[in-house]
Amino acid sequence: MGEMVGIKTTGNKSRKKRNMWLKIIGGIVGALVLFMGIVFVVNAISNGVEKKKIESYGQYVNVDGKKMNVLIQGSGEQTIVLLPGQGTPAPALDFKLLIDEISSDYRVVAVEPFGY
Repeated sequence: MGEMVGIKTTGNKSRKKRNMWLKIIGGIVGALVLFMGIVFVVNAISNGVEKKKIESYGQYVNVDGKKMNVLIQGSGEQTIVLLPGQGTPAPALDFKLLIDEISSDYRVVAVEPFGY
């Protein structure tokens, strides 16, 4: 009978440990879910506020039923089309100095592909 009591207490201790670990892991997962929820809500609110502050530049051109932003400047006979490279966040703004410089002699079109 003495051995049976020892086995039961060991079983209770392992259950208590397992329950403690489950509570710790559950708390960590709960904290992560709460954190991600807060980040999502803050992001949604910030996007709504910032969307109102965006000023449009250039004009929209229909391409495959979608609107693509292009900046057209100058009135020369020849047209120069500027295409952005990888990592250019705002092509029309990045090319602004170049566009201002050559738009007196050329018609300059800065294309801002979808996703910019």
